[in-house]
Amino acid sequence: MIKNSYIKIPFPTSYASRSLRTVPFMHPDSPLIRIACIAINTRFFHPIIREIQGAYGTGATPQLNGTVKFTSYRDNTPDLSLVAFDSIAKRVPQLITDDVVRDSKIELHQAIDYPRTLRDCGMQATIYNITEDMIQARRDAFRRVNKDNIIRVLEEYFNFDLAPSIEQSDSLGNLPRYS
Repeated sequence: MIKNSYIKIPFPTSYASRSLRTVPFMHPDSPLIRIACIAINTRFFHPIIREIQGAYGTGATPQLNGTVKFTSYRDNTPDLSLVAFDSIAKRVPQLITDDVVRDSKIELHQAIDYPRTLRDCGMQATIYNITEDMIQARRDAFRRVNKDNIIRVLEEYFNFDLAPSIEQSDSLGNLPRYS
């Protein structure tokens, strides 16, 4: 496993990324993690990494395999983005309110309720072994999400000090600084 590594890449674009293992798709906490990622993006990453630090893009994205990837793109301060990634468990729970959870659910439903192509259906069924019943069960679970569950998930799964992770940063030849 790669941990706390600097990988120099030959591109003129700085970025930071980190990956965190959480739970697989059908775990009861997986829908909570998906909604927590939306809250992290809108309430923490956007104002901190995009608006203050000046990165062009950033995100917390849950994957079907149970990992969550954290990224920033065209980032002037990737070392500070890594510090922001590390501080999710400490800083984001205090930003979670009932309104944040409601807004995150609305954003999520806009993302999952769209016409799917046959290709998408085939990929989910053959590669990921995800059935329509699983998708419906997940939709039902999204409806039951509340503020306390999101705070619990943030504190339990998003603590980089306790979880195995992978991180990378490229700042045009400068090694990342950690404070």
